[in-house]
Amino acid sequence: MSSHHIVRENQEPALFVVDPHNIDAEYLGQLLEWSPTIITLAQHYEVLASWGIKVDVLLVDGHVATDMEEHLLAISYSEDYYSALFAYLESKKNYTLNIIVDQFEKADFLAYLPTFTINFISNGFKYVLLQQYEKWLPAGLILHLPDAYHLTDKFSNVNLLDANQLEVREDGFVTMQKTNDYVLIGEVL
Repeated sequence: MSSHHIVRENQEPALFVVDPHNIDAEYLGQLLEWSPTIITLAQHYEVLASWGIKVDVLLVDGHVATDMEEHLLAISYSEDYYSALFAYLESKKNYTLNIIVDQFEKADFLAYLPTFTINFISNGFKYVLLQQYEKWLPAGLILHLPDAYHLTDKFSNVNLLDANQLEVREDGFVTMQKTNDYVLIGEVL
């Protein structure tokens, strides 16, 4: 029995590679499975190309070279590559994004959250910024709340491991009550 999937352009989350060394090859392969739009910073292009990954969009600090590969779209930015990134995604009506990054500041993304769904892949965790959380998870899975230690009592079906780590108590739904602020929630990969 086989299944056939029709994937429309921009239906899959775009993939923005800020730090190509912050993900293992197996998980990267899973992200690339559906041929997302791949975006990276100019300084990481050669690394991704050497891994056989076809980059679609290159964010370039300053002047864009004219001798670029034909399939590659280069977008110039001056100080903030996130504003260039989100402007491009909005122009393509692609409102879901996976970002591979080492470190990030929640504040850099708050302005984009009403419009975009952003997943951060960082240091062995997949993070999301949400005001409410409900997901079926297996027992033993670790959740990381880097900046929300004060909200651990808002979660159900978890045990507190330390100030910002929770463990799923039993197979089933884990919920977090709605909050006014966006909460960064990480699931171990």
